[in-house]
Amino acid sequence: MHALRYIIAFVTAVLIIGGGAVFCAYTRQAFIDLVLEGLRKPENAEFATPELIADLEAGKPPHDMGLMLPSSLMWKINLSDIFSRYWLFLSLIVFAGCFLVAYTTGRKSAAVV
Repeated sequence: MHALRYIIAFVTAVLIIGGGAVFCAYTRQAFIDLVLEGLRKPENAEFATPELIADLEAGKPPHDMGLMLPSSLMWKINLSDIFSRYWLFLSLIVFAGCFLVAYTTGRKSAAVV
């Protein structure tokens, strides 16, 4: 019974971290799709170089283009960058938090009634 708490904590941590990875991949692809959609418009044809289109289709996001993005996507991109940059530290925090919850929920109360 004691080990089950820690197995559940481990699975929960893995699911949380996996959800963060899916969020990062989805946000990156949404940004690339938005840029590709904008570059395919006739009025933006001058910016659509073959190298840029090839990079975008290969999954490499552009940098320093001065794009106007919706604020919701900008928040997602910033959060995704934080997750990507500090993934190891954040993963350790998630594991520690899940195992701490598993430890504290299994302790017996010291109070005697």
